[in-house]
Amino acid sequence: MKSKITKITSLLLIVIIMLNVALPAALASNDPIEQFVSRLYINVLERNPDSSGLSFWSSQLRSGSVTGISVAHDFFFSIEFRNRNVDNGTFVDILYRTLLNREADSGGRNFWVGQLASGLPRVDVFAGFAGSPEFDSLCRRFGIVRGSFTPPPGGMIRVFVTRLYRETLGRGPDQGGLDYWTGRLLSGVTGSSVAHGFVFSNEMTNRNLSNTNFIEVLYRTLMGRNSDTSGRNFWVGQLNEGVPRVNVFAGFVNSPEFNEICRQYGITRGVFNPPPLPPVLIPAPNPAPNPVPTPAPAPVQPPAPGQPPTGAITLTQSNPSATINVGVGSSGRVPITITAPASGSVSVRSSNRAGMDPALYDVNGRLIADDQAGDFNWLYTIPAGQTMTIYAGEYFGRAARYTVAATFPGSSTPAPPVSSVERVTLSHSRVDLLRNNMFTLTATVSPAGASTQGMRFSSSNTSVATVTNNGVVVAVGSGTAVITCTVGNVSATCTVVVTIPVTSVSMSANRSRATYSIGESGSVNVTVSPNDANDKSYRLTVNNSNVLSISQDGRFTCRAPGTAIITATASNGVRRDITITVVDLNALAAEVFRLVNLERSGNGLSRLSNNNSILNAAAMVRAREITTSFSHTRPDGRGQSTAYTDLGGRFTGVFTGTGENIASSYTSPATVMTAWMNSSGHRANILNPRFTHLGVGVALDSTGKLLWVQTFYG
Repeated sequence: MKSKITKITSLLLIVIIMLNVALPAALASNDPIEQFVSRLYINVLERNPDSSGLSFWSSQLRSGSVTGISVAHDFFFSIEFRNRNVDNGTFVDILYRTLLNREADSGGRNFWVGQLASGLPRVDVFAGFAGSPEFDSLCRRFGIVRGSFTPPPGGMIRVFVTRLYRETLGRGPDQGGLDYWTGRLLSGVTGSSVAHGFVFSNEMTNRNLSNTNFIEVLYRTLMGRNSDTSGRNFWVGQLNEGVPRVNVFAGFVNSPEFNEICRQYGITRGVFNPPPLPPVLIPAPNPAPNPVPTPAPAPVQPPAPGQPPTGAITLTQSNPSATINVGVGSSGRVPITITAPASGSVSVRSSNRAGMDPALYDVNGRLIADDQAGDFNWLYTIPAGQTMTIYAGEYFGRAARYTVAATFPGSSTPAPPVSSVERVTLSHSRVDLLRNNMFTLTATVSPAGASTQGMRFSSSNTSVATVTNNGVVVAVGSGTAVITCTVGNVSATCTVVVTIPVTSVSMSANRSRATYSIGESGSVNVTVSPNDANDKSYRLTVNNSNVLSISQDGRFTCRAPGTAIITATASNGVRRDITITVVDLNALAAEVFRLVNLERSGNGLSRLSNNNSILNAAAMVRAREITTSFSHTRPDGRGQSTAYTDLGGRFTGVFTGTGENIASSYTSPATVMTAWMNSSGHRANILNPRFTHLGVGVALDSTGKLLWVQTFYG
């Protein structure tokens, strides 16, 4: 029958089977520090401590070189605990039992499980428990200093990124994406920039949301709430009228509400500047009323005292241009109306004085052009028979002065003189970007003051990189793209090389417990993420080549007992470790034999002999058999003693009988002997005065678990 694990008042008892089943008690100690360490082994790893581990951690705590928190952290984030693969609920339960010394209450459990589900890393939740007064009190009871623990940065930022995944893409994050966006925010990228990356990602675009559903996503993601009816109707109306989604996004992402959300997660919101909108055109000769959405644009009012006098301007065939002085704020905006006759279209051009910050707005108060690029040469054509009203104003809080002129059909009145561009240069000839990164190219024209009207940017491969008309390059996929800036008949280029970096490396051994014996071979499996990373190569190294040697295909050979750490390192330095334990089965068996005779000598009994090579071989046979059938009955149904006779063994002289002890899951001779001696039936075999010979067998099963056998006869 198989070994079982039973919890009795939070103590793990491992079933050991002999001719009668007995349950060993957990290792006990009167030393409070050893009791503290034993609690960690039992509650976190669900096993009794091995003697070497108990001695090591106890001495570390006793010397003061470590604290209660640091030791607890090493148990909770050890490879052995990670290999248990417990779910979030079980993880929280273990934290309550281990660090608070009680079972979880439903309210607290639900809170912490919810935090983990929202993306908060386990190490941050551990910090919340380990820093509690309850754990401090528990440490003091064991005579230990609790200490302090600060989790690595990025915990709340990971929650922020997880929230973006769920609200915009309707799914939880993949590990590579979560690590990437968290790293970007930690490096100083703003919340508005990352939010833009999600809202306008290919995955979000492929959801094909209606305008109404798109607005709902913006409300939940950037406002942290569902939409109200009037607000939703206004923004959906804007989209239905042709306002691009990116401009509506700007209204949300630059809001005080999103600024507060970013502040709560420790993130800088930043400011997102959308591309300019086209002006609103009104059909002529009988323009229909233009409904003003809520909120309405600020009305045009007389300028405040001290501002230059302004008033409404109408450009006509006989009065085709005007020089405008504008003050600060909406009250200083000047309405300009131009009607194109039925006979043809009208071209409207503007230019400004250097050092000013002018802007143009449409009748709804939307920005359609500004001076962010350092110039203000703007051109628009009004179709025949239509009327356009624009408002001249400022953008960065400074008064501005500039000229607006119109060229009517058949008119010889020239627009304001603008120099032709003879040369354009870009700030960079090559840019190397990681996927999802952004970079702004700056264009410079010569001669100085030449018009940049009509400047446009294009990408030779939009699957690699896209570019806005403001020169913002967004890395989309792996490869090379050429960004071209064109003004009139001249152009300049920049080569953009996009790579997809490795964000994580995982590694596992072909045995879940990663334990092997001398001379055995094993292997590790390495996974590099994401799957489309440019360079998924990695290098395998081992920190102790005396224990094992490893080849780059992941296969290793065990040379000597001990532990060795295998490290997989990706080309960009991302790495993952795994610890391999190598044991000498013969040495383990010899130590068990020594401990048996030590116990017998202490109880006034004669020493057992192990000079019977057949008996030792039979014990090894039985150890290998119980790796698959944990029973005193052999796999073929015969009794355990037939392993000896099958190998040619003979019971000679005065034969008094045989006995067998078996055990599973113990990690050292000391721990298995302690368990056997704490079990009356197993102890009786070890101290049986009629037995004269002992064979000891030790084997590893397919998971790396140790199986132990003692075969007695007398």
